[in-house]
Amino acid sequence: MPSSIAEVFSDHEEPASGEIDMLFESEQWWRDHYHEIESKGYELRLRYHPDWQPSWKKSGKDLFLMEHATLLPSAMDATRQQDGKHVMLKKVPIGEGQQELKIARLVSSPGLSREPHNHCVPLLETLELPNVPDQKLMVMPYLRPFNKPRFQTFGEFVAFFTQICNGIRFMHEQNIAHRDCTATNIMFDPSSMYPEGFHPTRINRSRDFKRRAKGYTRTQRPTRYYLIDFGLSRQYSSRDVLDEPLRGGDKSAPE
Repeated sequence: MPSSIAEVFSDHEEPASGEIDMLFESEQWWRDHYHEIESKGYELRLRYHPDWQPSWKKSGKDLFLMEHATLLPSAMDATRQQDGKHVMLKKVPIGEGQQELKIARLVSSPGLSREPHNHCVPLLETLELPNVPDQKLMVMPYLRPFNKPRFQTFGEFVAFFTQICNGIRFMHEQNIAHRDCTATNIMFDPSSMYPEGFHPTRINRSRDFKRRAKGYTRTQRPTRYYLIDFGLSRQYSSRDVLDEPLRGGDKSAPE
């Protein structure tokens, strides 16, 4: 999840019309399926409503200071209507994404979800949209990058490192190899440290974008860390199986 406008625009994606006040191509899918997602009990931000209009055009304010101007190109945050819970929706293609969905369901099954060393991001549910036969939506808790804010004490880092090592060991006990355990795929549950939430694409701002997000330290309110993104993960029949190596999110040499 990007934490600044610079990160959001780092992929150099252009708005569909070439104008900054229009949706990016990666956002249009969410706009086109806004009401279908809403019918499943989840509400996207106002920016993705089919009738959305840029508010800065009327107000005359700097568009980068307006909540509607920020965006999240990949996946999408949403609000669960029944309780207001902030969640993340992720598109999973039928076919190539089924391995990810299978592993997510396994580690979130009743038997394994209660394991104290299970640090795999929970799968809350899977959505099937009526007019989208080629993919499903995974619903997961909305998390925050593991190092934002920075660690302030050795104890905070030791707690983080211990949890992630336990999480990887748990996966290996299920004969699952994550295969892409990079910094971008490690996050934490912000509910204790940020009880009032924060904005999905400018995480230093409050959820309504009107002020700085109020947070606590890890020492004040300990948190739980999670491994996410099982797109490259595999479950094997035993721990003796050999598999071809691959390059995940971290392309640097081991040395």
